[in-house]
Amino acid sequence: MSEAAPTVRVAQGELRGKADRGVFAFLGIPYAAAPFGSRRMLPPQPPPSWEGVRDATQYGPTCPREDYPEGYRQFFREVFIPGEDCLNLNVWTPRLDDGRRPVMMWVHGGGFTTGTGSSALFSGGRLASRGVVVVTINYRLGALGLLAHPDLLGADGG
Repeated sequence: MSEAAPTVRVAQGELRGKADRGVFAFLGIPYAAAPFGSRRMLPPQPPPSWEGVRDATQYGPTCPREDYPEGYRQFFREVFIPGEDCLNLNVWTPRLDDGRRPVMMWVHGGGFTTGTGSSALFSGGRLASRGVVVVTINYRLGALGLLAHPDLLGADGG
């Protein structure tokens, strides 16, 4: 494994991340299947496996969302990557071994209508350099994430 292009194995396959100032980052990791098509309004399904090594050096798609009100945009300069395949997470870790470390899971705010785990405000590099594993997440927002109705569950109720 190269320090410049670290690789790790997860249940679905291998990931290639990046190293920066002694911290390893793996970005845009799918934690569920893409939530569109027949899965649009259903609970998350497991992510599919992949062949080869998946690039995890860039943030994944940002969930469709509303824009911030005019007065707030200057405070939330986020990486916005369009696409509905947005159920992904980002991990920063100080080491790639079996050591036990505290994990901080950061779920962004935004009233379930705005926000993203790829905001520069939430980058986990600084905490990871102090021995903490940091995870940020993108999740479905607005009606795509919160609308619940029995007709959406299908004939089998789930």
